[in-house]
Amino acid sequence: IGPSISELAESANAVIYFGWIVAFLSIMVNLTLYLSHYSTFDGCALEMRSQRYLTIIRLPLVFGLTGATSLFVVRTSGMWSAIQHAYEAYALYQFYLAIVDLCGGRRALITKLQQKEPQPFYQTPPFCCCCVWLPKVRFNGAVLDYCRRTVIQFVVIVPSAMVAEVMIMVADQEHNAAVEVVVAVLSTVSTFFALHGLFVIYKATHDILESYGTTMKFVALKALILIGVVQ
Repeated sequence: IGPSISELAESANAVIYFGWIVAFLSIMVNLTLYLSHYSTFDGCALEMRSQRYLTIIRLPLVFGLTGATSLFVVRTSGMWSAIQHAYEAYALYQFYLAIVDLCGGRRALITKLQQKEPQPFYQTPPFCCCCVWLPKVRFNGAVLDYCRRTVIQFVVIVPSAMVAEVMIMVADQEHNAAVEVVVAVLSTVSTFFALHGLFVIYKATHDILESYGTTMKFVALKALILIGVVQ
């Protein structure tokens, strides 16, 4: 009683084919959007700010390519996942540098924000409830250094953990489950701290960078990263 093995196989193949179609369409959409943005630079020599911008908007395309390749070659999914997380970390750091750059650099940013009244900068997602007891502070070098360190630890920890997972899986097939759990927990904690640091600097610079439309860019980038965590 119940579906036969052949019926189950056909159902599984249908799901895989559907995944390939969705992945292909996603890649085409992301590639079109990326090329449209890239063409606006008209082939001129890219400034550092423009290079950072292109690095950030390339993130969805990298996600799509690595995810689609994992579907076609399942055995290499660990390697492509490591590449995906490495680029994600790099793009996140470039986003932090872009915010500081748009504010005129580290010294100018601190000078501008020190003029504001003390604010609850640390009471931001994803640690809102955990940081309620922290007092309001005036934005200074220590706050900016905290934001920078949270992003840098993400750049170092997450790609390193993914590479270590791939290497351990290749060397020892019996401990895959335990390794995956450790890497998942480590990556999630590291991601949350990085997001908190970016939320802090976003909250502090929102008024200064409002004309650049950073809100939607910030939401889009964080949504993509959170989807990766849930996945």
